[in-house]
Amino acid sequence: MSRTTIYTLLGASALAWIALSVWTVRRLWKHWSTDYERLVYRFGVRRFGVGSWLLFSVLFPLMERDEVTSPALSVAMTLFVGFPIFLWAGYLWGRTMARFYGLSE
Repeated sequence: MSRTTIYTLLGASALAWIALSVWTVRRLWKHWSTDYERLVYRFGVRRFGVGSWLLFSVLFPLMERDEVTSPALSVAMTLFVGFPIFLWAGYLWGRTMARFYGLSE
């Protein structure tokens, strides 16, 4: 592969990742009007998603015994990569809780 192809692929994937993150962050500030939305967004996305993201961003680098990467770089990468993933996990957790309690959209 040429350098131009590699840089183009890296740039496109970075832009896609940023777009996914920005689109996902909307869920943090979504206003809810029903009990279902309150459970999904407040308890799922805001509390479970953001709380898990912060917790694992600290725990993963501490558990890692890699001597090549610095702990600061590991924390930064976990914070950057894990943010949209944990927000979506919180969304799924909130939807599961809402179904458990018998709430529907």
